[in-house]
Amino acid sequence: MKKLILLSLFIPFAFAFTPPLNDQDTEWNDCLTKYASAWGEDCMKCQFKKDTYKVKLKNTCTDALDVVVCVQEEDKTWKYFAFNGVTPRDSVIGYACKGTGKFLKFVRKAGNKEVILPSADQINAQYKD
Repeated sequence: MKKLILLSLFIPFAFAFTPPLNDQDTEWNDCLTKYASAWGEDCMKCQFKKDTYKVKLKNTCTDALDVVVCVQEEDKTWKYFAFNGVTPRDSVIGYACKGTGKFLKFVRKAGNKEVILPSADQINAQYKD
């Protein structure tokens, strides 16, 4: 009888710590983690380096990702960077030539066409501030 009581107490507790069962349970945005950012680094595409802002993000999950990273310019527009098939532990970089220090990220499991990542026009229309 004691075993039955202990087992009935253990089973619900065990299910509380099980990993996600499918892609819908995974919060893909959490898989892309900022590990560094910097002001004033050299940037081949920027005229002046003192105002540049770079953000570096890493895939911390075990699945490949499709990623959109946007970095805000001083004029409140967003520089748009799309990366497909970012492998585990791989990094991506976004930059703004005259940055504000703000960035956005949108993430889905690589190849999942059911999740539509936003376009540059959608980002600039929706995130004006």
